[in-house]
Parts: sequence; C-alpha cells; structure tokens
Amino acid sequence: MIATEIDKAFPCHNEPELFHAPEGREPANAALARVNAAKALCFTCPVIKACRDLGRKLRETGVWGGEDDDDREAAGYKPGPTTYVMNAPECGTEAGAKRHRRSGEKPCRPCQNAESSANVARKRQPIRCGTRPGYQRHRRRGETPCEACRIANSQADRRLRQTGSTLAA
Repeated sequence: MIATEIDKAFPCHNEPELFHAPEGREPANAALARVNAAKALCFTCPVIKACRDLGRKLRETGVWGGEDDDDREAAGYKPGPTTYVMNAPECGTEAGAKRHRRSGEKPCRPCQNAESSANVARKRQPIRCGTRPGYQRHRRRGETPCEACRIANSQADRRLRQTGSTLAA
C-alpha cells in the first residue's frame, strides 16, 4: 500500500474535523459530542497507543489516541503551546524571541542578542535644551533651567492654556 492508502485506513484521516476544536467558540454540548465521536473512532484504530504516546510527547491539543486535553492532563501530560508553527519567525530575530516567550520558553542566545540590539536601537534620543522636556530635565536635576529651555517651557504653557495641548500646531 502507498502512504495515502495507509492514511485513509486511519479514522482521523477520514473525519479530521472531529479531532480538533473549530476556530472560535463551540457550544459545550457540541464539543462533548464531537470529542466523544472522535474517541469512538480512535478505539477502532490499529495505532491508538502510538497515537496516544505521540500526543503526549508533543503536548498536542485535540483528540489523540482516544485522549482529549483533559485526559492527557490527568495522566500528567498537560497540553502545551503548538510545537510546530507554519511560517514561524526565525531564531536570531526579535520576533523569534517573542515566539519563544509565547511558547513559555526562554529565548535562545541568537534571539536574545537580536532583541537586545533592537532595544538599543529603539532607545530614546537624548533630551535637548530648548525644549519643554529639556526644561523638565533641568528641574529634575535641581538645576536652574537655561534660557532656551525657559522660553520653550513658557511657549508650551501658553499653548496648553490656549489649545489644551503642549504640542505646536
């Protein structure tokens, strides 16, 4: 037999929609009926034990080898995040680091480096004199504001009273 003929012999190949929850919400009674139907098909499958072991090992969700998420969790195999992701961000990128964290993992060294580089690049520009933030920096430091910062702050105060915003038009 060729692979597709073998696949067709497995019940999950003929009705895959029973084995995984649909997108969005599913009424509780419909979910229970779907899961029970999937489990009933599993019990007719010749590879039920191997399928159950694979579902546990990969921390899959859905019905695998006659077990749903609750059954696997009760057996000590809590379903986790999807272990394979189509078009997943590559390691060594900032998006890769985010993917690691969403999966409950510590980012790998290349992802940590990429994230660190991105954070350094995003750091705020130094506060310049002659601006309201420059005036505020002088005040925080206990310094007497320079003339340019005092003028910028006065203009921002005037705009705030007149327009409700410190931003110039």
